[in-house]
Amino acid sequence: MQLQTTISLLALTLCQSVLALPSVARVAQDDPPAVDRYVLDYRVFGATGCFDKNLGVGTITSSQLDQCLAWGDAGIKAVNLTNIVDGCSFHVYTEPSCQGHSEELPKGVQCGGNIFDETFSWVSYKTTCP
Repeated sequence: MQLQTTISLLALTLCQSVLALPSVARVAQDDPPAVDRYVLDYRVFGATGCFDKNLGVGTITSSQLDQCLAWGDAGIKAVNLTNIVDGCSFHVYTEPSCQGHSEELPKGVQCGGNIFDETFSWVSYKTTCP
């Protein structure tokens, strides 16, 4: 009798475990992990013309949208927007907090972000997408 009760309890536990599996799998499929999607790439320069004083490249992802980001005192005089997702825009600014003179850099234009006056530098930027 005791052996039969033990077997019945094991069978019940196994059935409950198996029945619980599909609901766990369903939750995992319904809630995929967040993805930080690619938005754009740019290259910055310490001189106008997008040739001299290459300061490096940057990439913007979806987690950085609608935020004012800063280069600080890097002395950026030109920005080349190398690629951007359709419908998005990339603005550069001469003052921190995305203020001062600004320009929207066009997609596909070689060196579209030359500083308008050599006494200024691009110090902050913002990316927006619909």
